[in-house]
Amino acid sequence: MPCNTGLVALKLNGGPNPTFSVLWKYSGIDSGPAIIAAGAVWIVTIPTGTIYAFNPTTGAVLYSKALSTVEHFDTPAAGDGLIVVGANETVYAIDPAPSTTSSGSAVTVNSVDQNGGAITGYQTVLYNSAGNQINEGFTPITFTTTSGQTYSVRAESYGSCTFTKWSDGVTSDPRTFTATSSATTFTAAYDCAGASPYSTISVTSMNEVGSSVTGYTVTLLNSSTGATVATGTTPVTFTTRVDRTYKLEAQSSSGSCTFSFWNANSTTDLPLAFTATSSSQSTSAVYDCNGGGSTTVTIYAHRVPAGYWAPCFATVCAAGTGPGATMYFALRDSGGTLVATGFANEDGFTFTGLTAGATYYLTADNCDSCHGSTHDVLFDHWGGNSTADPVAVVAGSSLDAWYTCTNGCGGV
Repeated sequence: MPCNTGLVALKLNGGPNPTFSVLWKYSGIDSGPAIIAAGAVWIVTIPTGTIYAFNPTTGAVLYSKALSTVEHFDTPAAGDGLIVVGANETVYAIDPAPSTTSSGSAVTVNSVDQNGGAITGYQTVLYNSAGNQINEGFTPITFTTTSGQTYSVRAESYGSCTFTKWSDGVTSDPRTFTATSSATTFTAAYDCAGASPYSTISVTSMNEVGSSVTGYTVTLLNSSTGATVATGTTPVTFTTRVDRTYKLEAQSSSGSCTFSFWNANSTTDLPLAFTATSSSQSTSAVYDCNGGGSTTVTIYAHRVPAGYWAPCFATVCAAGTGPGATMYFALRDSGGTLVATGFANEDGFTFTGLTAGATYYLTADNCDSCHGSTHDVLFDHWGGNSTADPVAVVAGSSLDAWYTCTNGCGGV
C-alpha cells in the first residue's frame, strides 16, 4: 500500500472475521503505486523517480536506482521479461533478473535475562542501511535479509527488563551488520532485576457437558499486530507479559468435536481477547463433541392479534409493523439454575452453548405497567397452546410465545 511516508505491506489474516496486519513497512520515501513482478514488489518514488524492488515477504531492498523526476501516480509496468518505467520523457527498461536474485540469509534474534536464562516476547526492529524500518517482531524472531546488504537491528526494553548489551559484548543498540550467505544469530541481554514482567495463562478444553478433552490446538496471538506468539495443544500453559494484550484462538474442529465458545465468553466462537496480569490466568475452550447435535434453543415472541394494539413487537414482521419492543425470557437447567436470559420479538433470540439433548425450562416474563404505562403485556400461551410457564424445552428446539395486553393498550 503506497503512502507519502513509505510503502506498507499488509497481511490478510483469514477466518470467519478476517483482518489485516502489517507484514512489513519501508519508511522515508514518497511511494507511488506498486506492482508485483519477477518475484519482487516494484515502486517508483514520487517525484524523485527512484525505482525500488523489495522482497515481498520481508521488505528487504533487492534493488534501487535513481532514474529521473516523474509525475504523480507514475507506476512501473512489466512485460516481455522487463520492468518498464516512464520518467521525464524517457522510457527506462530494467532487466529484473540480476536485481531480484540476490541470495537471502536468515538473521535470528534471541533474548536472555541477566542470568543467561531465555526470555521471550521482546520487540525487535530491523532497519535497512538508510535507517528505514523494514520489519519487526518479538523474540525469538528470524528475519530474512539479502546477502551483502547492510542492516541494523534494535532490541527494545520493556517493563522492568532493560537492554544492556548483545551476548558478544557489543553495546550499541541498534547494532549494524552486513548480511552474509550464512545464517546469523544475535542474542540480546536484558537486566530484569525487580518484579517479574512475566505471567502465564493456562488453557484447557472440555466438551459440551464439561468433561475434559485434550489435544486441541490453541494459538496465542499478539492483539495489536495479529502475529503468532506461541502455539500448543491442550492442556497448555503460555508465558505472557504483564499488561500486554493478547488473543487466544482455538482450533475450529478435530475429529467429531467442533469448537463452540470460550467459557469466559460463552456467546461467541471469536478469538478470546485478554490482558495479561501479574497473577496467573486460566480459561477453557468448549467443544461440541455430540456428533453435530444442536446446542441451541430459539424463542420468538408474538402478539395475539387484536384491534387494541399493533400486530408486531418488532418494527416490522410478517403481520405488519410495531413499536420495536422485545419480551424477556429466562432459561434454567433441570436443577433450576439460571443458564441465560434474553429478549425476543418476532425476529427471535437464540440461547447458545447448551448441552445437546438436555432438557431446560423456559420462562416467559410478563411486563406489568410496561415501561411506566398503565397497561400490562401478559404471556398467554406457547405455540402449541400450552400455558405452562415455565415450559420444558429440549436443546435443539424453537418455540413461539404469544402475548396479550390489558388495561388500555391502544396504540402500543
